[in-house]
Amino acid sequence: MTWLSFTAQPRPAASRYRESWKMGWRCIIPAESIYEPNYESGKPVGWQIQLFGAVPMGITGIYRQWTGRTGEKVFTFSMLTVNVDDHPVMRDSARPVRRSGWS
Repeated sequence: MTWLSFTAQPRPAASRYRESWKMGWRCIIPAESIYEPNYESGKPVGWQIQLFGAVPMGITGIYRQWTGRTGEKVFTFSMLTVNVDDHPVMRDSARPVRRSGWS
């Protein structure tokens, strides 16, 4: 059994994890910290985010299983997050995105 992790964008993740959401395949991801880019300066600067005292935390996640190239079972997971547009701290970690045709 193999576990993989990756950073997923909302749209691709939504289609990848559709069945997982329907089946209730949710998990808690243990972590001491996570790293997010901060764009407050206009350029990405890595920020470490952790609980006070660097104690372990649990992050809400969703997982799925697929078959690897050699036939082995592979599990992958993604963190579930919230919209950060109005969050006082995390809004600076959301990279500005330009999309043609969007208002």
